[in-house]
Amino acid sequence: MITHRDLFDLADYVGKAIRPGTTEQREIDLSDPDPIGKAVAAGVAAGRGRGPFAGLNYAAIRRVRRNARVTRDYRQAAIELLVLLRHRPHAIELQEAIAHLFADSGDLTKAWAAWDGIARRYPNLANALVAKIALTRMQEGDEAARAMIAEQFPRRPQEFEPLIAYAKAHDLIGDEEEADAAYDELTQLFRDDKESWLAAATRLETKGRHWGAAAVLERGARYTRARPVRRKLSNMNALLANLTAVVPDARKRSQVTSISVLSRLFEEVLAERDISQRANGHALGSLAMLTGSLGSGGAERQLVNVAIGLSKMNGAGPRPVRGPIRVMARSLKTRVDARFFMPQLHEAGVPVTEIETLPQYGGNIATSSVRPYVSALKFLPYPVSNGAIRLTDYLRQLNPDVVQIWQDGMVYTSGLAALLAGVPRIILTLRTMPPVDRGSSNHPEYPVIYKSLLRAPGVTMSVNSRFAAERYGDWLGVDPAGIQVVHNGVELTTSTPDADAVERFRAFDARTSPAAITVGSVMRMDGNKRPLLWIDAAAKLLEKIPSARFILVGDGPLRGFAASHAQALGIASRILFAGRSTHVAYWLSKMDLFMLLSKHEGLPNVLIEAQMAGVPALTTPAGGAPETLIPGETGLVTPPAPDADAVAAMIVGLAENQSRLKDMGQKGREWATDAFSMDRMLSDTVDLFMRANERPAA
Repeated sequence: MITHRDLFDLADYVGKAIRPGTTEQREIDLSDPDPIGKAVAAGVAAGRGRGPFAGLNYAAIRRVRRNARVTRDYRQAAIELLVLLRHRPHAIELQEAIAHLFADSGDLTKAWAAWDGIARRYPNLANALVAKIALTRMQEGDEAARAMIAEQFPRRPQEFEPLIAYAKAHDLIGDEEEADAAYDELTQLFRDDKESWLAAATRLETKGRHWGAAAVLERGARYTRARPVRRKLSNMNALLANLTAVVPDARKRSQVTSISVLSRLFEEVLAERDISQRANGHALGSLAMLTGSLGSGGAERQLVNVAIGLSKMNGAGPRPVRGPIRVMARSLKTRVDARFFMPQLHEAGVPVTEIETLPQYGGNIATSSVRPYVSALKFLPYPVSNGAIRLTDYLRQLNPDVVQIWQDGMVYTSGLAALLAGVPRIILTLRTMPPVDRGSSNHPEYPVIYKSLLRAPGVTMSVNSRFAAERYGDWLGVDPAGIQVVHNGVELTTSTPDADAVERFRAFDARTSPAAITVGSVMRMDGNKRPLLWIDAAAKLLEKIPSARFILVGDGPLRGFAASHAQALGIASRILFAGRSTHVAYWLSKMDLFMLLSKHEGLPNVLIEAQMAGVPALTTPAGGAPETLIPGETGLVTPPAPDADAVAAMIVGLAENQSRLKDMGQKGREWATDAFSMDRMLSDTVDLFMRANERPAA
């Protein structure tokens, strides 16, 4: 039996072991396909697989993961937890924390392997099964996730943990009807088990369906007299009593609490909105541009282009831009590359504020503009309430003439704050399809937020493609003609590539020349960009043209998975994974054809940049992508749901007609340079700001 003294000594030993540079840390091999399984095996072999886990500090484990998100040092964090795991090999929460670290770092290949190992060691563990399905969905899409659920669960399970996993999995893919049925069956099969009622109620509570959660708990209290169920029911009833005090007709408005509160809150704010004294000027004054991060995405690049371009106008022109211009990012820590564009803004003298560091309630709740709404805010999703609490008073202090909110996520988190702050002109700038088209990016509160904002004087919506205007119009029930289209402005900046990039291409060129065609892309490697389909198409092309070669520039959660996929297909030697780069023009100069196979797009900058560089583009008909080229003249558009064979066949046709490929490149350079100039985009943007006090789209 392990004594308290033994546990103290062991905890003390482990505390020493996790300091950097110790022997145990040096023994950890993160390149192993399953380092968690290896650490578990080592711990069991050393006889550490028995006894209680009382010496394990789970709060400390959570701190390690939180610190890793801030420092971005996921490698050291994983090593520390793997050392601990060797001393507590059966601590499931510890294994899960390490798997989460791999996912946080963006290495979804290793994260999937980690969860797969956990699922094999604990076959009925719901968290592991759901995590595997979630990662499959991120890497391969909804259909692959559905296929995995069907394979894992040929029929609805009848055991407790597998049934919860089944229900969570269906929630994950948006099949709420089947998830509801599964949770209902859980409470029927295990009506004497308090955990079934708590699980079903917690799920509804998480979704904001508090009335439904209370009904579940009331039934649970009749079948089991368990104190946790009755305590949770009491808390739920108290919450609903507070809700009806804030919104008396909340239940009639919606079964989703946040929607009831938001609709009432917007009604109050809109009734008090008066911008008549501030929104009728003939000059553009101060501007605040709100974004999620300054990572290396196309939307972020456009925001930076606008901010720097307008700052250079500096009062020139018929409608002067007085400024100042400020960029505000929700967080500069949530992504590895969250500060990617910071140097450019700093060089241009555009200040950047991180919203997450702003004081709540302006530092004093007694004088805060948000104070009258505090009771309502606690019923809203955290991103919405946090945005209002941190941003409203700061915007009031800045007193900008215009707030431009970039992308749906920021509309979700800061649209209410901009109204509460009394900003006279609010521009909702969207860069892709509506949230309803993007599955996991959707939230039930979006319709009420958008429709309420568009009823407000001084609020204007803009998109960067005609296709997006049509889709947003259909979704919100507004006239697409009232949604302003401002096409992207692009400059293909040239710079001297770093020595590493030059050497990497030189080595690649030496082993792959002569090449019949070089196909390339610049992308964030995530599920939307479909890098695995891209590599499948490359493999099919190599079957027809063995001397073809490929260059992939960019990073993202699927980069490791994409490299492994290329290796498995036996084509890794023909693909150069160039990684994230600021020298896009250099890499484009090495390509004969640019290929993008996205599921969803707004107006992709990379397709425009490719044509500006004289590189024909091949794209899927995702969103506004076809609007970036002249089909058949400057590039090609695939069928709506292309497979790898179809894409490869289109490329073969171009590779076998080099004169056509060259002509397309020249026409593309002329077309893109004229249609997507920075001057045109900046002029259209200023027009958009000046028209923001006209009647809104709704």
